[in-house]
Amino acid sequence: MTYVIPAALCWVMAVSLSGSGWLAWDRRHFKISWTLPVLVATGASVLMLFWPPGVRHIMVIKDFLAYLHYPSHTTLLGDAIFEVAPRSAVISWLANLDSPILAVSSLIILAAVWKGYLSGRVTSTHIYLTVFLVFFLVTALAAHLAGARNLLQCVGVMCLASGALFDEALGDNPKLIRIGSVAIALLAALNLIWLSSSSSYRPYFAAGGYRSLLQEDGGRIHESAKAIVYGLPILNFYAHQSGTPIGWDAREMPWTTRANAPLPADVKYVLIPEFVFKNMPPEQPMRRVVAQHWKVVWSNKTHDAWELGLYEKPQPMP
Repeated sequence: MTYVIPAALCWVMAVSLSGSGWLAWDRRHFKISWTLPVLVATGASVLMLFWPPGVRHIMVIKDFLAYLHYPSHTTLLGDAIFEVAPRSAVISWLANLDSPILAVSSLIILAAVWKGYLSGRVTSTHIYLTVFLVFFLVTALAAHLAGARNLLQCVGVMCLASGALFDEALGDNPKLIRIGSVAIALLAALNLIWLSSSSSYRPYFAAGGYRSLLQEDGGRIHESAKAIVYGLPILNFYAHQSGTPIGWDAREMPWTTRANAPLPADVKYVLIPEFVFKNMPPEQPMRRVVAQHWKVVWSNKTHDAWELGLYEKPQPMP
C-alpha cells in the first residue's frame, strides 16, 4: 500500500494533462467528467475493503511519509552486496529478470508514439500513458533500491501501456497482431521457465535449510548460548511449527556491509546463508571473522536455494 499516494498523484497529473475528456476549462465553467468521482469512489472502496487499517488509522499517509525519509537498504546485486545499490541496478534487474517485457514493451510503446508523431495525432491516451510511464520510472530510480521488487509498479505500467497501444503499434494487420500476441506469450513463458530452472539463478529470499537445521544439528540449537541468525523469524516459525524448543539467546544478523558491524565477543554460534559468507565485502565481520576463522559444524545445500551454514566459535586453548 506504500504506492497508494504516489499512484493517486500520478493519476491526477495524467488526468489533468490528457485533455478535455476528463477535465475542461472555459471562460466561465470548470467541467469534470462524471466518470472521475465514480473512479475516486471505486478506488477508495477497494482500499477500504482490502486494507481497512490503512484508512481508519491513516496508515497510508504514515507509511508514505516514513518512506520519504527511508534510509538506504543493503541489497544483493549479482555476486556482490551493496550498502547503497547503484541506480544502474534498475537496468540490470529489468534485463536479467524481465528482458522479454522490457524489449517488447519498449518496441510497442516507441512504435505507437512514433506513428502518432508522424500522423500528427498525439491523443489523450498517449499523454495519459506517458505520464504514468515517466512517473513510475522516475519514482523507481529516485526511491531507495531494496531489490527488484521496487520495479513491480513500473513493470506493471509498462505491461498496461503495451496492451493499450498494441493494436496501434502493429497497425491494421490482424495476422501480425495474432502472431505477435502468441510470440509475446511464448517469450514470457520461456523466460519464466528459464529463470525457475536455471542453476545459476537463485532469488534473494531462497534461503532454505532452517527446517533441516532443527532436525539435523545434533542438539546445538538446544544449548543455552548466544547466537546471531540471518532470518531469525524464519527459524522461529519452523521451530514453533515443529514444536522444537530453541535454547539460544538469538539476535538477527545486522544486514549491513560495514566493517564495524557488531559481532559480540560472547556469541558462540552464527547461522548465515551462502550469499553472506561469500558475497559480503572482505572486511565485513561475518566474512572476515566468522567465515574465515570459525568452524562449520552444520550446513545444508539444495539446488534451488542458497547454502545455509552454522558456524561455531573456536574455543580458546587452555
